[in-house]
Amino acid sequence: SVRVNTPPSGPPCAACLVGGEGCVKTGLALVAKFEWSCPHYADADTPLSYRFGFLTAGGTGDVMWLAPTHRSSLVSGFPSGSVTLYAAVSDALGAEAAQSTETIAVSSPPAARRALSAAA
Repeated sequence: SVRVNTPPSGPPCAACLVGGEGCVKTGLALVAKFEWSCPHYADADTPLSYRFGFLTAGGTGDVMWLAPTHRSSLVSGFPSGSVTLYAAVSDALGAEAAQSTETIAVSSPPAARRALSAAA
């Protein structure tokens, strides 16, 4: 018999401000940390592998992928602007679930905005 490998399945991944009330999608650059999490994926072919990446508005247009990990979440700060987060979950045989994406808004800290305004 032939066994067909199916990709891991689970709910969409979520990005939330660490320490925020509920799931806040905004924060300050250099200060705020976001948790990008895919905690409830499952598959018979373990261990699962997670790849996290991000794309900043006005950047190169290429997703910056981080090294694969077996951890289902990542905590990180991001540069200011609109940031699209990507996550890909794959099983031990290489089947990959559809990529999850979510957009967060990261503002410049007030002191940085004042310095930029003064320089202009």
